[in-house]
Amino acid sequence: MSIEELINGLKDLPPAPRVLPRLLKVLGDENAASDDVVSLIDLDPALTARIIRQSNSAYYGGFDAVSDLHEAVNRLGFREIYRMACLICARSFVGGAVPSYKMESEERWFNSVATGLVMETLSRDLGFCEPSTAYTVGLLHDIGKLAIHQVFGDRYDAVFDKLEQEGKSLYRAEMEVLGFDHAQVGAALLEKWGFPEDIVIPIRFQYSPSAAPSQRETTGMLHVSHWIAGGIGGKPGKDSWAFELDTSVFAMLHMDEERAMQVMIQSRDQLKEKEEMLSM
Repeated sequence: MSIEELINGLKDLPPAPRVLPRLLKVLGDENAASDDVVSLIDLDPALTARIIRQSNSAYYGGFDAVSDLHEAVNRLGFREIYRMACLICARSFVGGAVPSYKMESEERWFNSVATGLVMETLSRDLGFCEPSTAYTVGLLHDIGKLAIHQVFGDRYDAVFDKLEQEGKSLYRAEMEVLGFDHAQVGAALLEKWGFPEDIVIPIRFQYSPSAAPSQRETTGMLHVSHWIAGGIGGKPGKDSWAFELDTSVFAMLHMDEERAMQVMIQSRDQLKEKEEMLSM
């Protein structure tokens, strides 16, 4: 089975988050106005309602109640509204359990948010890409696992057998058993949904950043963020130890392991401060 056949055969995947790639494009437009953001979000009444409700939550407390989307955008700003929309949309497809990978719903969501926060922190430190782009890459980095679970759930134990008996990393074991890995599937799915290359390529090459044809620094950031999030406690499923850290990525990013450990501590503190965000 090819990746294209796998994706075309999916039946139970949540609806594509079509508003997110469009919002990312607006964020990159210096001439964008709040009306541009509102007009996009308004296309999804359920998302609009969730954003207004979340804008009135304790996490954004200290203000009078927000009554409409224009007010929420003007009060919180484009980027915070994007972050909120990203979390709400992503919750439906990176917040659920994936039994094939032995991942419970909450631990998968924690890992996704942790990776997004680490990516955002690194982007602000290193300047290789926009923080919103980095955050999105981190949040969506393992979306391919859900697709593989739906199609290969009854065969996936063979992946873990190879991993444990031969000491393979998870993505290498998937390649040998399935013919592709969850990073490739996730990238193909996001490409089909209209996400740009600066999101798709880092996710596709997250386990082999030096092979990325472009976006190499962002890809390297995701590789390191994957490792850091695991250190925070964002365990990405059974045998999460089976991750091959490519230490040459540190030189590519002009950072060292000491700085990575500092980001790990910083991101762990951020997660504690943002516990309500995890419930979105």
